[in-house]
Amino acid sequence: MPLNLLKLTSSIYVHNHHHHHHRHKWLRRAITIGNPRTPPASSGRWRITQFAPQPHAIGNNDNKRLGFRGPKSFRYCCSVNKGQKVSVIGSASMDSGSSDNRDGRRRTESDRVSSVVPTFPSNDGGHLKPPPSQQNPSAKLLTLPTILTIARVASVPILISTFYMNSRLGTNATAGIFIAASVTDWLDGYLARRMNLGTAFGAFLDPVADKLMVAATLVLLCTKPPEVAMFGQLPWLLTVPSIAIIGREITMSAVREWAASQGSKLSEAVAVNNLGKWKTATQMTSLTILLLIRDSSFKEAEFLGATGVGLLYISAALAVWSLVVYMKKIWKVMLIFVDYLLLIFVLIFLFVESVQEDLPPALNSTSEPPPVFDGTTRLYISYTCPYAQRVWITRNCKGLQEKIKLVPIDLKNRPDWYKEKVYPPNKVPALEHNNEVKGESLDLIKYIDTNFEGPALYPDDTIKQEFGEELLSYTNTFYKSVTTSFKGDGLDDAAAAFDYIEKALSKFDDGPFFLGQFSLVDIAYAPFIERFHPYLLDVKNYDIKVGRPKLAAWIEEMNKNDDFNQTRRDPKELVESYRKRYLVRLNSFMS
Repeated sequence: MPLNLLKLTSSIYVHNHHHHHHRHKWLRRAITIGNPRTPPASSGRWRITQFAPQPHAIGNNDNKRLGFRGPKSFRYCCSVNKGQKVSVIGSASMDSGSSDNRDGRRRTESDRVSSVVPTFPSNDGGHLKPPPSQQNPSAKLLTLPTILTIARVASVPILISTFYMNSRLGTNATAGIFIAASVTDWLDGYLARRMNLGTAFGAFLDPVADKLMVAATLVLLCTKPPEVAMFGQLPWLLTVPSIAIIGREITMSAVREWAASQGSKLSEAVAVNNLGKWKTATQMTSLTILLLIRDSSFKEAEFLGATGVGLLYISAALAVWSLVVYMKKIWKVMLIFVDYLLLIFVLIFLFVESVQEDLPPALNSTSEPPPVFDGTTRLYISYTCPYAQRVWITRNCKGLQEKIKLVPIDLKNRPDWYKEKVYPPNKVPALEHNNEVKGESLDLIKYIDTNFEGPALYPDDTIKQEFGEELLSYTNTFYKSVTTSFKGDGLDDAAAAFDYIEKALSKFDDGPFFLGQFSLVDIAYAPFIERFHPYLLDVKNYDIKVGRPKLAAWIEEMNKNDDFNQTRRDPKELVESYRKRYLVRLNSFMS
């Protein structure tokens, strides 16, 4: 039978392939002529045996049929001396020319060449795994870097729990957890590279752990910022960079996942670069500072807070910049993400605009009067008046921003129509409601609480109501006692007034406020303490919180009240206003 095709399949593992090339050559010739002879002299041993033909399906364009690889097949193996086990395992078959003709095609030379694949022999004829020394450690699921990453993920709920603990221990624990997470973020990557312990699972989990920790910390700080004046005056200060950072991380996660599905070139284009590393460094530093200054023992909280916020904005800028850099590399196929980025910035802008109420400008002598008694409820105030601020806070706490319209008046240049048409006493605050105008701040906060919908701001408990009335009647005495100290060197009257406040705050233990829960009494005192505290500290070097823990806790809680914060003024402006009001008068009197 003429033979024109050799099909040789084999599995072979040889350490020094070039030393055995002549054996392969002899083996192929022996199979081709069908008469195996003694192999060339070598240090190894070869054996060739015939075995049963293997059935297989031969297909063509017409039909499929069961056939055989050839009339004869050979099984062959070899072992090499010097302790090197060599397995040459395979079969060789010879197909007839008629078979080729029936298939309508010729075999190429490459079809007749053996394919060589390394294997290891075993006692049972199977294949063994490589020795442990040759295994890749990354095949293990849990390595030390991966365990550190898992610990970082597990610490997120602990961080959230300690953040809301109202104690110094909770504050320090929160900062400590975040610092430890930041250190392990660097450490697990270093160990994975240094010790060759990287795993696919660890590579997937590491960025997830980072994003969880950073996003959770940003959200926590936005809901409960440090007790620093700048955050009370600008409640959106942390919100804007937080949205930018979190939005960037979400976008980059989607981009990298998409790029991975498109091929290695796009994946390399969005790989982490130095810009991203700087972003992470400034981000971790700023968040550490902001968590640490929640501890009231920090004397330089204002400076550190400004530093932390500055670094956070730098981190946000780097985050957006790095996103733009990544996008430029793949912009041809990522135009849709550019639209998405623009949408994020539009949403950020709209959010910032909606955080603060759009306050109208103050009306002066040249301003036209509003259409008085047209059915609209109006609250006439001055942005600088503490008495008007009382009613403004009450309006906000009741959620009446849409129902009671603010009409600010310039007290230094009051319009004539305000006295003639609106409120003859020509003072603020004044409330236009049901075709009449009412005045006096204490009367107005009670009137709004009683006659408008919204949460009740005065307790039902009779004892608390009686004590509340006592405290409301003391407000004028409190104001006079403190401002008297502004005019001289002594602080006895002011100290006595604040001692009275400390004692009043100690009466009920069901909350940090005067009547336990937030009420009109807190609203009545808040505008004055807001002004007295920074003025006495700046001018008299007298801290009203020292030795008065209840008052310190009350100030801390009031600074968390968004309705109050929307009415607050810059402490520097308040101090300067009181300087002009009291120190200038004192100097004029003494001269």
